[in-house]
Amino acid sequence: MLDKVGNEYDAVISSVTSFGMFIALPTTVEGLVHISQMKDDYYSFVESQLALVGDRTHKMYRIGQPVRVKVANVDLDAHSVDFELLKTEDVPLASAEILSRIEPRPKRPMRPRDNEKSGDKRNRHFDNKKNNGRRPAPAKDSQKRTFKK
Repeated sequence: MLDKVGNEYDAVISSVTSFGMFIALPTTVEGLVHISQMKDDYYSFVESQLALVGDRTHKMYRIGQPVRVKVANVDLDAHSVDFELLKTEDVPLASAEILSRIEPRPKRPMRPRDNEKSGDKRNRHFDNKKNNGRRPAPAKDSQKRTFKK
């Protein structure tokens, strides 16, 4: 398969996992389209349907579905073939029932705001009552520095 890198083939999805889909060529060669290589949308894995569903486009990839792929990489040492999914117009869309089974992506945690007391140590000297909200005076040995010429 090393000489086939860059060739395009009609293939069938043989398995769908949370990290991508395994593709089977008619010549019994099997390889992977990794989910990170599917750049047209963010895809979620629906385990009950064994499907990958696009969050924005609602495109759905399932076992047995015909696809068009290009051989992207062949690793003889690892005995693996990586495919790149080519754009096709006949990809089915997920139904409302399947979309309801997708768990929402966890949101990134928000950063604490500057005015909230969140343990932020950057402005701790302003909260100190004995300084009356002023910055502390610098240490005495840092005030006068002598440099040799």
